[in-house]
Amino acid sequence: MFKKIQSSDLNVGDIVFVLKNWFHTPYITNFTKVRSSKDIRNLSAYKNLYTISSNRKSKLTKKNIKLLKLIFDEIVSSRLINEASVVSRINAIVSQVIAGKFCHTTCVDLIRSENELFRRTLKLVCLTASFCNHITLTRSKTLEYCNAAFLSDISMAMYPLLLGSRKLVSDSQKQLIQIHPIESAKIVNESNLSNSLTTLIVQHHENFNGTGYPKGLMGRQIKLGARILRVLNTYEAMTSGRGYQVKKSPYESINEMQNMAIAEVIDPVIFKKFCLFLRLFPKGACVTDLDGASYLVKDMHVESGNIIALSQRNKKINIIQEFRIKTLNL
Repeated sequence: MFKKIQSSDLNVGDIVFVLKNWFHTPYITNFTKVRSSKDIRNLSAYKNLYTISSNRKSKLTKKNIKLLKLIFDEIVSSRLINEASVVSRINAIVSQVIAGKFCHTTCVDLIRSENELFRRTLKLVCLTASFCNHITLTRSKTLEYCNAAFLSDISMAMYPLLLGSRKLVSDSQKQLIQIHPIESAKIVNESNLSNSLTTLIVQHHENFNGTGYPKGLMGRQIKLGARILRVLNTYEAMTSGRGYQVKKSPYESINEMQNMAIAEVIDPVIFKKFCLFLRLFPKGACVTDLDGASYLVKDMHVESGNIIALSQRNKKINIIQEFRIKTLNL
């Protein structure tokens, strides 16, 4: 399935696997489709490039997304969930993500014409599957968290005007937003899905410092899965943009989220793992390389993976590769 290739041999249309962070692909970090000669020039900075064949994958992916869209529409119209159909479709997509057979660019191409909430939901599922696989969660937990990601905002589909708003959120709209975890959980409860799934949905907007909603829980009162979804959902919102919020680049988003982690709005431990997963390291963070040397990040050239950092030992500016970073401290 994988074949090593030199950047000089790439052609427009190739799907490429990169053994480093990929700055154009903020949800699944290693896959991209070559769309122009500029992409080929950018890829020349990477030594480990592989092409992948995608003939069968494309049909399978289209089928899974089409069925998931039908399920999504059925939930919205009936407010009831067929547990078996949701789990089987999510299971199929999660399996493709974990096996490296599903890339973000494919996902975007397939769902470009769908409604905004479905696009957001599917991207969050893919991101959740990728991250859970990176931190080696069990398959059962990964599936549970991905199902929660798919269903957590389902009640928002009842408010299409709110989803499409281009203005700052009003007080009445904020009230609707702050009860949507409970409303989504009600739909799940009425469908007799597991209590643990309901809990994750209720808690996915709780903040680690207790300032979130709907219950103001804090710290370990919030389930691990909900803390993970809070981090991933924040990143998805920033990198996708909202009607009332400008879309940010992956690196801009990570730098903004670092402030949230320092203030413990999001779980700082999960945020650190998320940075290591994306291979993006925010300005001002302290990182340790594979040799145990510590550095203060000054900036990052995302395209090449070069980090401009101040050595804590000799106080000199160094350039280090992101793949050499082993730990991150805020």
